[in-house]
Amino acid sequence: MLSSLHLSLLITLINISRRPLASITRLLTNGNPPSRLPGEEKVMPLIIQSNLSVQWDATATRLPLPPRPPLMLIGFIISSIPLMVVVILTMVIKVQIHHPKLLARKTAGKSHVLNQWPLSSRCLKSEGTTDLEKSTLWKEDNEVSCWESAESENVDAFESELTKWHNGDVYPWHHLPEEIWLNVFSFLGNHDRFQCSLVSKQFHRILQDESLWRHITLSKKMLQDAWLMRIAHLHPSSLELIQCYGDEVTAAGLTYLFKHCTNSLLKLRFSRCSRGQLTGDNILLASTVCRNLTHVDASWCTVTDSGLSAIAKSCDRLESLCLNGCGLIADNGLKTLATLHGKSLKELEMFGCFNITSRGIRHLASICQNLRTLQLGQCYRITDSCIAQVSSSLCCVENLDLRGCKQIKDTCIEKIVNHCSRLQTLALANCPNISNNAMQKIASTLPGIRSIDVCGCRLITDESINRLATNCRQLVYLDISSTGCTYKSVCRLAEQGSTDLETLKLNFITGITESNLKRLTNHCKRLTTLHLYGCKRVKNLERLQALHPKLIIESDKN
Repeated sequence: MLSSLHLSLLITLINISRRPLASITRLLTNGNPPSRLPGEEKVMPLIIQSNLSVQWDATATRLPLPPRPPLMLIGFIISSIPLMVVVILTMVIKVQIHHPKLLARKTAGKSHVLNQWPLSSRCLKSEGTTDLEKSTLWKEDNEVSCWESAESENVDAFESELTKWHNGDVYPWHHLPEEIWLNVFSFLGNHDRFQCSLVSKQFHRILQDESLWRHITLSKKMLQDAWLMRIAHLHPSSLELIQCYGDEVTAAGLTYLFKHCTNSLLKLRFSRCSRGQLTGDNILLASTVCRNLTHVDASWCTVTDSGLSAIAKSCDRLESLCLNGCGLIADNGLKTLATLHGKSLKELEMFGCFNITSRGIRHLASICQNLRTLQLGQCYRITDSCIAQVSSSLCCVENLDLRGCKQIKDTCIEKIVNHCSRLQTLALANCPNISNNAMQKIASTLPGIRSIDVCGCRLITDESINRLATNCRQLVYLDISSTGCTYKSVCRLAEQGSTDLETLKLNFITGITESNLKRLTNHCKRLTTLHLYGCKRVKNLERLQALHPKLIIESDKN
């Protein structure tokens, strides 16, 4: 609505603008005597005599007027000012009346109360009116009443919320649905969630939802029984204890933890845990009540055949087992595992289990024919003939690690390549008997291989890398450190190597220069990690780093 203040302002502006408009009209006449306005005298030219006296002379020559077009333009602009003011005020008033937020607020108020408002008393008391007139009167009266009621209710509610906000009783985010908060908290880590639970009672209640604690990870913590009890009440499906210490953990605490997670726990990882009751065998024995376990990682813990046999007998279906660094594992535990879970086991990692012999590997390969990942690095008691014999049973293997198996020869690799056509990752580091013959067989038979590690294989030269660069166009990871290769291999990779290459390790490769590396990085656009330890001719890496800021370069000069 147009307020009285706005109307008064418009009338005042119109009255003030009348005299300037008349004066401008008088000045713009073409030499004719201007018509006088009421209350004004006739304007005569002003003549200045030599005695400095001033007088009026009707017959004197008129003063020359300035050019007409500029005066007309100035007059038009000045005369338009009142009109511009009126237009601007009208637009401001229109915006205030028809603002979307005000309309939405008033419409919401009307729709909220309209259906519940009682029939108008004016409409009920009216007699002799038709039904149409009654309906019209009721609608008009009801609309005004609903509008006023909705406005008063909105103001009261806003003032109430504002008072609570200032008092610290409620904040705007308290009105968000709990589903949104659950989604927000799902992106936080365990420590951040714990800090958020201390903010308010609402956050504490929301953070008790078990969906937020399906995956719990604790790293480098001094655990206590109280912590294990709190974890047990959250019923996680995945529990990771990485390099934790159990000086204050008892057998009762472990039993309580796994007893309350009997049906929920699916993945258990306790890598590098030590001290107190938090050791490999103790954890495995306590977790035997969790029959739904499918993934177990006991890397670098004191696990023996008794612990391995216990977990193998208790679980219904083991799919992944990681025993890296468990040097106490022998053939008996491996035999129990293969017998009970031969059909379900898909991943088996036994890096550094040097007590495993060829007999245990033969029994494993004869039963576990669905293996996708097999890691036997540093199991130096395994012979070349054993691996060649079991290769026909490992046709499903995609990731094979034979690092440090010093008895492996080219003939063994050729049989593996012929039978394992799905290989994506092959690690042959520190196998001194591997030569160019094995590499050429890999390049010709497995063109889709993604990762090759031949670090320390001195018999491998530039010839092998030339074949790899030509045939294996999907390589992502390549390690040729400490081999017989030279800068020529780098040049070959820069010309025809895989453009998908992301990690390349060239430690102690002779003859590499900065120009070779520049060509390499320009060709391999996805390269993210480059190792150059022992490359003495590479002296200035700052220029290369400036050209590729996302590239991580590790060298002696870092």
